[in-house]
Amino acid sequence: MIFVTIGTTEFDALIETMDKLSTELSEPVVMQIGRSRYEPKHCDYFRFVPSLTPYYEQASVVISHGGLGILTEVMNRQLPLIAVEDPNQPDRHQQQILQIWSENKHLVWCQDLGKITSAIIQAKAELDPYQAPECTVHTHIKDYLKQIEPKKVSHTTSKKRVCVIRLSTYFGDMSVQREVATLHDAGYETHVICMDALLSERVEGEVYQRELTVDGIHVHRMPTRRKKQGLVRYMFDYVSFFLLAALKVTQLHVERPFDVIQVNTMPDFLIFVALIPKLMGAKLVVMMQEPVPELWETMRGTPPPKPIKWMEQGALMFANRALTVTQQLKDAYVSRGARADKISVILNVPEMRFLASDDKNPPELPELPELPTGIPTGVSSSDDHFTLICHGAVEKRYGHDTMLGAVSLLRSQIPNLRLKILGAGSYEDEFVAQIKQLGLAEQVQFLGWVTLEQMVQEIQAADVGIVAQKSSPYSNLVQTNKMYEYIAFKKPVLASRLRAVEAYFNSEALQYFEPNNPQSLAEQILYLYKNPNRREALVNNAYELYEHYQWDNQKQIYLSTFEVLVR
Repeated sequence: MIFVTIGTTEFDALIETMDKLSTELSEPVVMQIGRSRYEPKHCDYFRFVPSLTPYYEQASVVISHGGLGILTEVMNRQLPLIAVEDPNQPDRHQQQILQIWSENKHLVWCQDLGKITSAIIQAKAELDPYQAPECTVHTHIKDYLKQIEPKKVSHTTSKKRVCVIRLSTYFGDMSVQREVATLHDAGYETHVICMDALLSERVEGEVYQRELTVDGIHVHRMPTRRKKQGLVRYMFDYVSFFLLAALKVTQLHVERPFDVIQVNTMPDFLIFVALIPKLMGAKLVVMMQEPVPELWETMRGTPPPKPIKWMEQGALMFANRALTVTQQLKDAYVSRGARADKISVILNVPEMRFLASDDKNPPELPELPELPTGIPTGVSSSDDHFTLICHGAVEKRYGHDTMLGAVSLLRSQIPNLRLKILGAGSYEDEFVAQIKQLGLAEQVQFLGWVTLEQMVQEIQAADVGIVAQKSSPYSNLVQTNKMYEYIAFKKPVLASRLRAVEAYFNSEALQYFEPNNPQSLAEQILYLYKNPNRREALVNNAYELYEHYQWDNQKQIYLSTFEVLVR
């Protein structure tokens, strides 16, 4: 049998030549064709097998490409060998190897596939057995080490430099604070490029600084702020921050290069602020917490324009590594063309030290709106209510109307029921109008945006946390920060049954209700109200899972992304 093998490469010219020649030879031909596109029509073939030993044992001659591994294995077996140089190799190393072994008559070097028949005859008749030379490399290394004098090794090396870019304020974004602090604690010189601080955060009478260092972290604040006043204003804010951040990161990189730059989307095109630093050698990490195509479809009710999908995949392609927040979101990115091996999943869990009050660096909050009259506010001094809480953005997709519908159904069954809503957003006016329309002023307290300290107090005082996201293409791929914060503070959680949540928490950890369904939510609220033992079990089971998901574990995945890039 004549055995043809090319390992894991592709070599269509050799495979096609031997396939056609097999009809003229006196013995059968079997071929291992690797990744070749040409598939033989006249002889047996396969692509890969765990071992080639059975084929070598039956072969009268072996024909291969110029790969070093296969050549040495065949020569060590003392088999007649024909080697054909692969013309598609980017250099001539195969030519050099084949020339030496051909001159020593250990193989036949066939440089013309038209002469392969004569090469087979020559290989069977004229080759000398190959004897592997004794390896003496180790002795040369020992001799060299003996000659050099021991030198003192300095352990003072400059820190690796990283920069995190995010279109948000720094102190108001606990996810960014979490990541930046983790990098700083791991020994990186850490910079942040972010938006301007909000007026509500600035201290009257003090000089405001856009460039400052906080706990060893260098913060660079761009003179831009998001107004959220329509699509045109959104685009203006995005583009102005993009240009300013691109200039700033390029300036910092030219002064002293960054090893890694992390860009947190949205928008997805923000990754390209680091174009020049990447061309100059910086590695890029993109943190993609939200799927923009699904968010567009959820908010607008129409399929996203193709450029939005292109931008998403362009960001993933442009970055060296990517991070996202659920396996379901990673799967969505991969289904649209992204490389799975570039994307790591890091759950968006809180770093608990940032949920503590800090008088020196208060959190930046949006400008506080004036709350409508007739809506109760403030922390209740009485604790005789069964209190539900939901904090964060007040947007239609987060199911605030579902919560109001459930409370309306339950007001006669749970007289002491109270729902507290903390936050602000585009759905705020409609939400307040619904409270009045349903006559729920006594049951619902809308506090608006509050300080971090008050938010923590409200969560600690509540009986149950609610995550009422509506089911949508977007919500089934992500998880909310608030869910993990309730679990971290050991509060039972009522949650919409959504794919990305249910994949991580079973029904013994969260009390699920059907999304967009006030009746279903009302039933589960009533069930928890009547069953304090169930509330306690939910807390224990959810916290047990949370201990596995917590940031101390997630940060190992996060830091490994940087460790790979700075090697």
